Amino acid sequence: MRIKTLRVQNYRCIQDTHPFSLGDVTCLVGKNESGKSSILEALYKLNPVERDRAAFSLFDYPRMAVGAYKERHETQPDTVVTAVFDLDDADVAAVAEAVGVDPFVSREIEVSKGYDNKRRIVMNIDERAIVEHFVKAAQLNAFELQQVRGPQTVRDLVIKLAGLERRSEAQTVLLERLHQAFPTASATQTIFQRILSRLPRFVLFTEYHRLPGRVAIDDLRQRQRSGDLNGNDRVFLALLALADSTLEQLDAMNYAEQVILELEAIGGRLTEQIVEYWSTNKDLAVEFRIDQGKPGDPPPFNAGQVFSTRIRDQRHRMSVPFDERSKGFIWFFSFLVWFSQMRKSYGENLILLLDEPGLTLHGKAQSDLLRYIKEKLAPHHQVIYTTHSPFMIDPEKLEWVRTVEDREEGGRAVGTRVGDKTMASDKDTLLPLQAALGYDIASWFFGPQTKVVAVPELSHVLYLKWFSAELRRRGLQGLDSRWTISPVGGLTKVASLVTLLYGRRDNVALVTDYAGAEASDVERLRHRALLSEAHVLTPGQYLDQPEADLEDMIGREAFVELVNRAYGLKEWSALPPTRLNGAPPRVVEETTAHFKKLDYPPFDRMVPASYLINHGEELRNQLPGLDAAVLRFEDLMRDLNRLLGDGSAG
Repeated sequence: MRIKTLRVQNYRCIQDTHPFSLGDVTCLVGKNESGKSSILEALYKLNPVERDRAAFSLFDYPRMAVGAYKERHETQPDTVVTAVFDLDDADVAAVAEAVGVDPFVSREIEVSKGYDNKRRIVMNIDERAIVEHFVKAAQLNAFELQQVRGPQTVRDLVIKLAGLERRSEAQTVLLERLHQAFPTASATQTIFQRILSRLPRFVLFTEYHRLPGRVAIDDLRQRQRSGDLNGNDRVFLALLALADSTLEQLDAMNYAEQVILELEAIGGRLTEQIVEYWSTNKDLAVEFRIDQGKPGDPPPFNAGQVFSTRIRDQRHRMSVPFDERSKGFIWFFSFLVWFSQMRKSYGENLILLLDEPGLTLHGKAQSDLLRYIKEKLAPHHQVIYTTHSPFMIDPEKLEWVRTVEDREEGGRAVGTRVGDKTMASDKDTLLPLQAALGYDIASWFFGPQTKVVAVPELSHVLYLKWFSAELRRRGLQGLDSRWTISPVGGLTKVASLVTLLYGRRDNVALVTDYAGAEASDVERLRHRALLSEAHVLTPGQYLDQPEADLEDMIGREAFVELVNRAYGLKEWSALPPTRLNGAPPRVVEETTAHFKKLDYPPFDRMVPASYLINHGEELRNQLPGLDAAVLRFEDLMRDLNRLLGDGSAG
């Protein structure tokens, strides 16, 4: 069975999450202190692998309301966790084996638990079908059947059979079978017990579950006796249990050596699983040893037996204490120890709850961990994990995501709410999701084969596309189709683009204006060597003026005509056909200054560019000097295509 929906109430920072759906894998995304961990902890107590962590306590009740709740705690204990499960075929078959027939009207069952620490199951069953099955199987004759006609429940049938003054042999056998199948004379109770026995165990793994590098055996034994084990202790004991060993068996040194050999074999198998999904370093091995504590060592390692775990790096031929290894590797190995022992003890019927898995891992290693969850865990277990890292969100599996917020409504705090439709009202909650999607889109758009012509303005994209098409129409060399023209929103963003394409900077060319601040930005790019000289192209290279914008390559006459037509400028408002004395040498600068004299909005470079795209057919023969502009753009396109290395014109 798997959880279909979950609701958590009255637990720590949570007042009421309201029901939300869970899939085969569910990723709870939210800010720190939003309540993600509390959701996992509450669900864990429904059926934990650690029995001593099953109880809800008044200390778990929300602080702001615990005073009022105490008054009714004994008589009206609040519910904390309510999970709706979907029964699978095996669950139904197991119940049918117990009661003789499939009794379920619906395969959905509701399992809940609250501050009285009693589990309750709500299910929709047809008990009459159970009664009919047992009566039919008894093969009663007409008279015997008439005597037991009427009961709709097992209890009523048992009462009726028990009340007969003289039971036939068949009726006696029927009663015995009912007592055997239903010891409490309750079909509901029998089904309850069978379902409870099949309820998945929850395995919770948090940052507090870390295999310690050194363990003082006597000290651990003392904590075990006093019931004061921490998460690290539990992982170490799980490691011993994998080798079918205990603390007591480590006392016998001859047996201890045997345990070490068995543990190293287990460690080898676990490490093999790790390196398959650990691209950082695949040359690692785990070593174990038992030494006697030395008087000079800090307590508690100065007496009794000390169990040590070390990691050997085969590549560098050295070993280090387990605690000194990267925290990411420690997390991964500790999780495998814990999970392997839980699976050994309880089988495959486990639901995994991972709180901030891989928090200390590098982004690439987090992606490896996400792949491990998808490929190794999800096919066999339902997985619910929390995160605020974009690298732990799979952009191809957005249906996994549930947003978790600590909400206010109408100025009143309502506590943790879980969004069932991915989106959240709080932009900070969505940040990891947006980052994951942004990275995925960028990785796809700027893939290994992508060649990018970066331009600072969207208007540059339109001009380059129009002139490339015009060149092709004339049978000349347009921009190679392998180039993708991308506006980057200013030269300051070019460095970000090149960093995104790190290792592939030859796939990027920059076509940019060169004047004033832009000229300084271009020189900084060249100085930092983010792009080679040949990959930075400016309009001045194709004109007789060092400072120029892309519009200057169109030519002043053609651009003035384009602006006048685009804005509908006529007579006194039109740009003059010849440059006035003292006018700026760059046509965009001249046009901007002209618009400041008019009762018009500021000049927008996109307006003439869009007009050219939409009216290019009619403008082709009406823009003065267009032929010369086309040849200048051909030189630019040729230089860009040459950067591809094969001389292709596209």
